[in-house]
Amino acid sequence: MDAATDADAERPPPSQDAQDARDEASAKVYLETHVTSVLHDALVALNAARPADPLAWLGEYLLKESAARKAKADAA
Repeated sequence: MDAATDADAERPPPSQDAQDARDEASAKVYLETHVTSVLHDALVALNAARPADPLAWLGEYLLKESAARKAKADAA
């Protein structure tokens, strides 16, 4: 078996490549829609606060923001 044949054997079928591209695009849209802006705001606030335990602080921030967004959506 030559190197070209080995590479072809490891390559997923074209339909899998297309599905992977759709999944990647879907993930990007999901993250941009639901996560990116709030995570950016959280990181800016984290940098300003500079707490001793940044991961705990970030977790608390995100939980509070999630609750606030849910309350706002429920009120609408």
